Formats: sequence, C-alpha cells, structure tokens
Amino acid sequence: MRGLLANKAQVIRAPGLTPLLRGFKGLNLWPRLVIAVTVGFLILFGIFSLLSLKAVNDSTERILTERLVITQMAAREIDRLLERGFHELEKATEFAAFDPDAPSLTEEAHMLAHAYGRVGTLSLGVYFLDTQGRVVLSEPPGKLPQGADLSGEAHINKVKETGTRSVSDPFVDPTTGKPAVALTIPIFNSDGARIAMLSGLIDLSSEEILGSLRHSRDIGQTGHAELVDSRGLIVASTDFGAFLKPGEHIELYLRMFQTGETGVETVPYVPWHATAEEKQDEHHVMAFVPLSSAPWGMAVGGTDRETFAPVTTLRNTILLAGAVSLIILWVLTLIGARLLVRPVTKLTGNARQMAAGNLEQPIHVGEGGEIGALADSLEAMRVQLKESMGKALRWGEELETKVRERTEELTARNRQLAAVSAVATVANEFRDLEGMLNRCLEVTLEHSRMETAVVRLLDGQDNRLAVACARGDFSDFPCRDRAVDLGECPCGEVASKGAPLYLSPTERKSFRPSCRAPEAHAVAVLPLKSSKGLLGVLYLSRRQEEPPGPEERETLAAICNQLGIAIENARLVRALGQVQAQQELDRMKAEFISAISHELRTPLGFIKGYATTLLRDDIAVDPAEQREFLQIVDEEANKLQRMIDELLDASRLQGGRLQMDRRPVSLKELLEGALHKAALNLQQKGYTLVAQAPRNDVEVLVDSSRIEQVLHNLLDNAVRYSDPGSQVELGVTIENKHAVVSVKDHGDGVPPEELERIFEPFYRGKSSRERGTKGTGLGLAICRGIIESHGGKLWIESSPGKGSIFFCTLPLVAGDAAENRGQKNAEKTMKKGTG
Repeated sequence: MRGLLANKAQVIRAPGLTPLLRGFKGLNLWPRLVIAVTVGFLILFGIFSLLSLKAVNDSTERILTERLVITQMAAREIDRLLERGFHELEKATEFAAFDPDAPSLTEEAHMLAHAYGRVGTLSLGVYFLDTQGRVVLSEPPGKLPQGADLSGEAHINKVKETGTRSVSDPFVDPTTGKPAVALTIPIFNSDGARIAMLSGLIDLSSEEILGSLRHSRDIGQTGHAELVDSRGLIVASTDFGAFLKPGEHIELYLRMFQTGETGVETVPYVPWHATAEEKQDEHHVMAFVPLSSAPWGMAVGGTDRETFAPVTTLRNTILLAGAVSLIILWVLTLIGARLLVRPVTKLTGNARQMAAGNLEQPIHVGEGGEIGALADSLEAMRVQLKESMGKALRWGEELETKVRERTEELTARNRQLAAVSAVATVANEFRDLEGMLNRCLEVTLEHSRMETAVVRLLDGQDNRLAVACARGDFSDFPCRDRAVDLGECPCGEVASKGAPLYLSPTERKSFRPSCRAPEAHAVAVLPLKSSKGLLGVLYLSRRQEEPPGPEERETLAAICNQLGIAIENARLVRALGQVQAQQELDRMKAEFISAISHELRTPLGFIKGYATTLLRDDIAVDPAEQREFLQIVDEEANKLQRMIDELLDASRLQGGRLQMDRRPVSLKELLEGALHKAALNLQQKGYTLVAQAPRNDVEVLVDSSRIEQVLHNLLDNAVRYSDPGSQVELGVTIENKHAVVSVKDHGDGVPPEELERIFEPFYRGKSSRERGTKGTGLGLAICRGIIESHGGKLWIESSPGKGSIFFCTLPLVAGDAAENRGQKNAEKTMKKGTG
C-alpha cells in the first residue's frame, strides 16, 4: 500500500501536471464545477462524434458491400451463360461420335443443329472441327465453308496443346458484324486420344449478356457496368459502342487481374471517348469481380458523389444536431450548478469553523430539501462532537491495542498458510515421489528457518524407517545411509508413538533413545500420517539452542499434514498408472489373439475343407472341379502366407532386422508394375483407378519389391474403405530430392483422433469395425516401417466422410534429384478401369 501511494505521489508531482493541479486545487467550488462540466461535455461530445463517425463508417461499408454483391451476382450470371454454352457443346458429344473420318456425319449434323437451337439467342454458330482445326460441319449450314482452316486461332491452339476447353479473345464476327467470343472443347475417343473439336460462337451483344449489365443502373443515375478481358478491353458494357475499347478504369482492372481478387475501390474516371470538362476529374466507386469461366472480369459502379451522398448527409446531420443539443444542455447545467453552489458555500464556511475547533456557533442556512437536511445534520454533529471527543480518544487507544494483537495473529496465520500453500503447489507439479519430496523439503526449509530436513518413510515389509529424501547439511549425520528400527532413536520413537518431539541440544543429551545428530543441534521430529495410517517421519534440525516455538510448531504440523497427503497421492498415482498399463497390455494381447485367430481360421478352414473333399474316395470329382478346388486351396494358402509374412515383417521391423535391397529403379516402371497388378482387381470390384505420372521419368533409390508391397497395401486399403463405383487416384510429384507418391480414395475418411493410431501395429479403427473388414491391423504399420527404412515419410490427410489421402516420399537418385528440383505437378493423366 505504501509503495502504491508513493508511486501515486510521484505521478502527481510530475513537472507538467503540478502547476495545473495546484491551480485547480486553489479554485473555489463554482469555478471547479464550470471546469468539470465543460470538460465532461467536451468528452461527451467527443464520444458522440466517434459513435457518429462509426455509424457513418458502417453505412459506408454496407454500401460498398452491397455494390460488391451486385457485381458478384452479375458475374455469376455471365458465368452461367458461358457454362451453358460449354454444357450444350459437351452434351452434344454424348449422342454422336464426332469422328471426322466416319463415312456418315448425319448424326453429327443433327447434334450441331440441336446444340445451336439449345443455346438460343446467345449463339451465332456452331462448328465441328477436325483434330487440326479445319471445319468439317457448321451450323447454320454454310456459316463457314467446309475445310476452312482455323488452326491459326489462339483458342484452337490452346485446345490442341492442353486438351482442355478454352475461351477465345473477343472479336467481331465477320458474317454478322456482331461482337462475339468462341467457346471450344476437345473430343476424345474411347482410348483417350483427341480426334476432333467443337466450337460455338456466343453473341456478346445479345439481350441475355447485356441484360445482366443493365441491372447495374438500379444503383443510381450514374450506375454503369463493364465486362472486360484480361487486357482491360471492354467485352460488353452499358455504354453502347464500347466493344474492345479500353475500360474506363483500366488501371484497376489490370491490377485486379494480376491479384485475382475481388474488391471495391474509388478510382479516377478515364473514359475511352471524349467527355464533358466537368466529368474529367470525376471519381467512380467501382466493384470488380473476376469470372471463373473465362479470363474476364465484371465491374459495376457509379460516381463517388452519388454513392456516398446518403452517408455525407447523415454525418452532417448527426454532428450538427449533437453539437446544438450539447451546448443547450451545457448552459442549463451551469445555471443549475450556480443555484446549488450558494448554500454549499455557506455550509463550507461553517464546516471550516468546526474543523478549527469552534463547536459553539450554531449552523443554519435557511434552505430546504437535501441541503437543509445537511445543515441540520451538521448542527447535530456539532453537538455530538463535543460529547464524543472524549470517548473517541479512549476508544482509539483500546482499538489500537486490539489491532496490534490481531495483526500479529494474522501475520502468523499468513506465514502458516504461505508455507502450506507452497508445499501443496510444488507437490502438484511433480508426479514422481522423489522429485516431489525434494522440492517439498526445499520449500519447508525456506519457511521454517531450519537447516536440515529429512523424510524417512516406513517400509511395510521390515517395519523400518528408510531415508527417502534429504535436504540441507545432512552429510555429518551417522544415520544418513541406514534405516532405523521403531524405537531405536527419536525418529523411531515418534513413528512408534505418533506424537511429535521437539528437543534442544540440552534435552537431547538426556533423552533416550539418543539421537545421532551432530551436537549443538536443536531437532524436531514429526509423524507423517494419512487416512491409512503412519507413512513415516519428518526430521528437522538447526544450530540453535532452542527448538521450534509454538508458532513454528503449528506451521510444521500443517506442513506435515500436507506432506502426508502429497505422499499418499503420489503413491496412488503410481499404483493407478501400473494398473492402467497392465489393463492396456491385457487388452492388446486379447485383441491380437482374437484378430490372428479369426484371420487364420478363415483360410485354414477353406484349405481343410477342399483338401478333405479331394481326399475322399466316396466322392467323384471331375478334373475341372478338382482344378477349381486346388485353385481355391492355392489362393487361401497365399492369403495365409501373406498374413504370416506380415507378422514376420512386423517382428523384423520391431527388432530392426528388416533388410532392404536398395537399387536405382525407374519410377515409371515401378508405378506401372504396381498399377498392372492392382488394375484388374480394382476393375473387377467396380472401382476406377486414375494415375498421374511425372512428365519426365526419374530414378528412385529403393527396394522395388518392398515399395510395390507398400503401394499394393495402400491401394488395397483404399478399396476396403470406399464404396464400389468410386474413384481411387494415384499421383506423383517431384519435390526437391524426393518423389512424393499419393493414394487418394473417396471413402469413409479417418477421424482426427485416429490419424496417428492407424499406423500402430494391430490397431483397427472405427471404420474397420463398422464395415467388418478383415485384417490383422499390421499393413499400415509395415508400410510406415518400410518407407522410414528408405529415409522417407508416410502420413495421411483425411476428414470423416470426405475420403483419405496417403502420402509417402521416396528418395531420388542424386542426378535425378538435381535435375527435377522445383518441377511442377504431373500433367499427363492415365485412366485405368471402367468403374
């Protein structure tokens, strides 16, 4: 408290504040009220202004958000129209082969007419192109002559190079004179080879396109919209005749295209055409949203003056009304304060006389209400003060004595509480008994003014007291390395009787049994007890003539009680941990025996059944059935062999004996080998396998048979936990010195709490139990062991219900690692399986 007051005094004596505070203290009540009221109203006006500005800012944000939403809606409408054109072209390929080399193109011509009609007023024409970009058919017929070469068009070349759909730059259709854009898609045969292309012309001046832009006029008289390409040129606009002219805000458009973000900004108005002089310095509030179906962007906005007009009016109205209201309130408040101050000033003079010791003059102000009541109270106080002065002096002396005694008592209690709290705190910080006792004894020495502290715990078997922990100077004690019997010394005496001992050096000489502690030591021995009985003793000593006094003894007794609780808790925690560990071990043993017994029983049952059938003489088995039975026996024997191999691999991994024959291997050949073995099985079960290979083949330093085993297990795992008809994806990327192989499924997924546990041996997750899949739970554990033996990593990314992706890294051969550093993801796609 004294430190706080001192700091406060230092603040008040600051050089800049001292003159102001002294001047304020020297003023009378009326000037003080004027200053306080004025400052209060200024603060209130400031708060009111801040709240008003916040309301204005919120209104501004709402206006900008609404403009961005309008722009997003217009952009989505343009995206929908473009996607509709792509959809009709792609749908046409589902009903005709579109093979330029086919003997008859009747179906193709029919589907072109159908697609042209489906697109409606948006369409200016549809072309069927061969793989080189030459016109095979067109709709309407004769739109382009057969054989017309479009291979020089950029969007045609993009489709030829990438095999994906494209959108051309805007242009003027020479046959209609209308602004247009071409949508082109590739056509593939059953082998995945591109054989042709379909291209459709979209009318950018159609009502459907311009109608989406005209809605922007609803935002105000200056509202306008522009659809621009990545060069900032106008594709469509509410301004007639602006096609392929520079956008009115081209700097904003180009910057937004670079970042790929949406936004709302206030930007200069730079029209592509001549404009009136008063509009040359205009600024527009424009919202920009990029399209997802084409490299275009939608911009909607209006002048900043019209956009922010409501906000400006609101701000000026609020500030003016607030200022006038606060001035009126300030004047009325000062008038009321002046009327209040007059009687208070008179009462102040009377109070000063009372403070000076003049209790003879009566107090009267001639006012009613609270001020009159205050005057009457002061008068009553004046009368009572004379009677109370004597009593107050006597009571003050008595109270001072009681406060001193109570303070000393509370100080002692606080010391005891601090010692017990410190012991309890450090006891909760440790789980092991020895560490807890060491720290507790250090705290005990800090709070007890003792020099040596020893805990002797009772051994339940031989009933002796052994040193569990010691702190302080304990090296000179002869009994430091030995246990003592009950009754052998003061420690044994306290343990046998359960009562504490406090001995001075003189009392120690005559006490029996004698204590072996060094001479001139006062000792204290206290029992450590719990609800189950005696735990041991606490031995304390110091080089003083007197043992601990009454106050110290209460503190030591409280510490012993807390130590007893801490020792009992530590033992309970250790016992509980042993029980839990044994229960977990028993559970794992039971699950392992159950899983292995179940998995081994199934193939053994098949082998036993079919072998017994073949050996029976009373059943005639023709050669075909006999071969079928032997194939089943062979398959089940292979399953049995695989389970035994998994168990052996798991044992070798645990013992560090799993050998790896690492050699440079072509990554492409390694993946093709694994895919060849897995594709037929996946196809028979109704799954689709999609694989992505690196653009350039690289070599990895691996044991090829072990890596094939890992890939087989990961693909088999994807099949186990996803439904037939879904897709399994195998991907490869090159990152620094490793190849990263991923296996993705679209199945059940793995809960977050199981992401690491699924790699534990014999662990089977919730999805395994729900689907009833078979297995020993060793596959993923073996896979991780194999990958880590190669110096790689195996991990999973998954969400429940969204499938899983397993990743593993394989080391590249040194030359390939340097050559492929920084290479991007694979672009070549191979599809296997029919789904």
